[in-house]
Amino acid sequence: IRPATGTDDAFARAGVVSSLSDPARRWEESPTAIPNLGLVAGRDCTRFGGRELEVVFDTPSGRVLEYRVQGERVATGNRNNGPYDHNVMWRGRPKAQVPTGAAFDRIGPDTLRVTYRIDQMEVRAHYQLATALPGVRSWYEITWRGEGEVTNSYLNVNACLFPVADGKGMYLTPGVYPPRRHTRETWGKEAFGLGGEGPVIAESGTGWSVLGIYNPNRPYCDAGAFHVTANPKAKNLNLFCCIGMGGYFRKDVTQWAGDTWLVFRRGGAEEMLKYMHAYHAYVGHRKPEGCPDWVWDLNIYSAHPKGRVFAHGDFNDLTRRLELIRRLGCNLVWVRPVTDTDSYCPDDLFHISKNWGTEADFRHFVDTAHGLGLRVFHDAVPHGGSFFSRRAHEHPEWVCKNRQGIDFDNYWHYDFNNPAWIATMGDWAEYETRAFGLDGYRMDVPTGSRSWNWNPAIPYARASWAGSPHGGLNMIKSIRGGARRANPQAIVLAEANANYLFETCDLIYDQPLCHGRLHELYAQGVAQGVADISRWLEDQRLSFIPDATMLRYTESHDAIDACTCWGRDAATALMAFCAWIRGVPLVWDDSEEGDYERYRHIFAVRRALKELRRGEATYLVPGTPPGVFACRRWMKDEPLESVFYVNMNERPVAFDRLREDGGARVELKPFESLVATTKAYSTQLAVLDLIGLAFARVMGTAAQAE
Repeated sequence: IRPATGTDDAFARAGVVSSLSDPARRWEESPTAIPNLGLVAGRDCTRFGGRELEVVFDTPSGRVLEYRVQGERVATGNRNNGPYDHNVMWRGRPKAQVPTGAAFDRIGPDTLRVTYRIDQMEVRAHYQLATALPGVRSWYEITWRGEGEVTNSYLNVNACLFPVADGKGMYLTPGVYPPRRHTRETWGKEAFGLGGEGPVIAESGTGWSVLGIYNPNRPYCDAGAFHVTANPKAKNLNLFCCIGMGGYFRKDVTQWAGDTWLVFRRGGAEEMLKYMHAYHAYVGHRKPEGCPDWVWDLNIYSAHPKGRVFAHGDFNDLTRRLELIRRLGCNLVWVRPVTDTDSYCPDDLFHISKNWGTEADFRHFVDTAHGLGLRVFHDAVPHGGSFFSRRAHEHPEWVCKNRQGIDFDNYWHYDFNNPAWIATMGDWAEYETRAFGLDGYRMDVPTGSRSWNWNPAIPYARASWAGSPHGGLNMIKSIRGGARRANPQAIVLAEANANYLFETCDLIYDQPLCHGRLHELYAQGVAQGVADISRWLEDQRLSFIPDATMLRYTESHDAIDACTCWGRDAATALMAFCAWIRGVPLVWDDSEEGDYERYRHIFAVRRALKELRRGEATYLVPGTPPGVFACRRWMKDEPLESVFYVNMNERPVAFDRLREDGGARVELKPFESLVATTKAYSTQLAVLDLIGLAFARVMGTAAQAE
């Protein structure tokens, strides 16, 4: 499918890379000069690599037979099935998808291309050997050689069979809750990874582990995740990657898919989990260029002229609240949508709704906030608006269509990957940032269109690119780029929890924590709930990129009121937890009401102790009693360290805190929080005393705080 006239220009204006650019750019050459890896072709098998890392193929079919590391066979190909399972529909489609007619071509010193046919589908599989990890990257070119047109809705890549010893072996899926280590007793159900990359880690019981992970940060990628299957008597764990590759396959038109990775390492699954930062560094996962350090220092307040209950209000009412927000300790106000006509279904992005006041009122609000030292965000809503709106009628090509060619009939379905719509959102972000002096955007539903766009006239390769991650990444780049044309320090907060988003935005949500984990805190008893959340956060820390910055919160406009869920004291304790773990805290509109001073205390502690804002973190602190959250925070290059405790029990607890100098007795009342600091902070604690925070302690009940 060739781009329509002007498509590449529109992509360029939006600040994104067209996915229809030269295919030769779609993989990188090795960063340093390396010698050619060995390629030995035989009648039965073909070997590529060397002693450190080698892949062995079946010569007639091109299927992978073995993965060998340091001379040992650590995994095999899936011999019972073909390397792929396409859900491609055509008349007479064979049930067995057996590859034939394989041909092997070296296309780089460390990269092999294997070409074969599966009935009328031609596949060119690429294998790049990263001996430094060691790991194998795979991506695929797929071309329909039959007549007419067929449709596809997914691609399963059968990555490997990972042998496990009798009575041994285990796997884990970082990000999945509850965070279990699955031994043979719990095998039997299919498990899959989460977080946009879908990582799965398996342990053999014989000294090896493997990481299966999908990399969606490629210009041709769709949503994907690794899966693992096994039964309790199995001798292998089956790892495969399911990729949501959907659209029309037309004769002789090539589609690209990938990337899948297999990373091998001596040691167990826990060691491989800690090694994931090395994988992210190798593939180049990092926060976007120009992400400012002050992101770590943010305390965000979410507000709207009508407040949380949509009572009467306007910009002037919101302006009068700014001093209270500043005194609370927040330094950025996120204003939920005020564009015309409906908050999250905007019909006219370039005009402020008269319901909240005039544009001059909005500018006055922003100027007043800046005068108080507060930054201001607005909502960006790229999923569009009503399909009855004037914009939808003027640009029907911006609205996703189903397979019958009918527009999806709700406000979720604007096409995130339409280049003209992408450019329009970037132009809007530039206009609004310049007109009102904004500091950035909170981007609503940033991962892509909720539906694929089956319009056959789309100016890109396939229907699934409207959605996650392809369309979402292009849209984020455009909005962030547009805002930065007006304000070079502008940043973007993405309303999603996926590791791959960090290459395009400065800050992401931790939706699973608020909308899932905290609501399950008391489901199995507080002791089990705290233990599961702590383990889950530790897995998250190890599996995400090292400098991942997440929004931590207890409630929002999409969540149930925290006090209703847990009561006032428990809700405040959880706010302390969210403010002091690694990330950026959010206060939702008026949630501090009834506990304003304790919220001030919480944010004063965060502001005074640098490691609570910018430090490293671990959530597994030895000696912590059941039902108590604990987290150790420290600075890498400075002698600053703190450990905080949040008692989620409805009873007091007392325990001896483990320390190198012999320990100290800690006593916590119900829902009380305590930060224990190093001696390096002996002078700074006086700052806390000025606001009544001796020993950085936040009392457990409102009466005690008074």
